[in-house]
Amino acid sequence: MASSSDPRKVFNDLDTDKSGKLSALEFRNGIRKLGLGLTSREIDQLMIRIDMNGDGVIDYNEFINRFGPHRNKEAENLIFERAK
Repeated sequence: MASSSDPRKVFNDLDTDKSGKLSALEFRNGIRKLGLGLTSREIDQLMIRIDMNGDGVIDYNEFINRFGPHRNKEAENLIFERAK
């Protein structure tokens, strides 16, 4: 996976079908590859929080709102807490 310092590269790595959106499966698989120890339920809850319009996929704007330079610390803190 790409360096976490470049959110676009991370998003593109997660977007395995190159649709420009992350399906639940792509997001789940990407989070699992990070080896953070999150449960399936925690990953699903994280997806719901990121998918702001509730369409079942994460577009780049939703992704960058959570993981970009102006990211929401709540999602990041969950990931870092579980990674300990």
